[in-house]
Amino acid sequence: MNKGTKQGTEEEINLVKNINRGFYNEFIQENFPKRGNIYCVHVTQNKFSKISELSVKPKSDAFLVEYKNNINSFLQTNDFYLSEEDIKKIKSDLTNSFLTINNSGISVKRPDSKNYQIHKFTPKSFLKVFNNKYIGAGAMIYTQKESDFFKNKKIIENFWKINEENFFSYFNKILGEFNYDLSQKQKYEMISKYSLLEVKRMILENENIRETVFTGKNDFEEPFGASLSFINNKLEKFKYSNFYVSQGSGRLKTHALVIKPKI
Repeated sequence: MNKGTKQGTEEEINLVKNINRGFYNEFIQENFPKRGNIYCVHVTQNKFSKISELSVKPKSDAFLVEYKNNINSFLQTNDFYLSEEDIKKIKSDLTNSFLTINNSGISVKRPDSKNYQIHKFTPKSFLKVFNNKYIGAGAMIYTQKESDFFKNKKIIENFWKINEENFFSYFNKILGEFNYDLSQKQKYEMISKYSLLEVKRMILENENIRETVFTGKNDFEEPFGASLSFINNKLEKFKYSNFYVSQGSGRLKTHALVIKPKI
């Protein structure tokens, strides 16, 4: 576990404890009225993603549950921490069943976190959401060093299953016929710029895509999409942030497009 991940986990644990200590009772009662014994649970297990069809870390790092009876004695002996494993133990007591509260998933970010990942798309998951393999491939190609350009054929044909000739033909129609005097580098730069901007445009203009990218609402079962956020010591309803689309590091190995916050 790297330093950032370790500190992020500590931030999540502290929030769970503080909610269970009652530090955010006013916010909880205002947003989840007419409920009884509400507690916060730390997400400690991967969840099934309908888009990637894999068990992965969900968008929410914590969520709320409502117990029939209070569990204060358990919390006091557990330093007010409650994990998914803990609620399974308590659930074995049939006299104290609980309900998971929908729309209570919380995304937790460290106050100093500037370069975190909002979402990562593989070619398979990108196609499920955006339904355009040409734009996905165009957004992933190399454009800076000519020594890397030979890798683009592998990206286009192996990762995205597009014939390279058809790839250029697609962008010729969109961008206008490439001038004969354009260098290979200029062509790649035009395709990449258009594709990255097009991915961003689709995220901004399509509510379902935007929810998938930011909150995971169309990807994970409740409450593992993020309805709330906690950053800079403030618990609030989730707000979309500005972002940019990146090819990610080591794209030949990870085959990924990454959505990151634009600070």
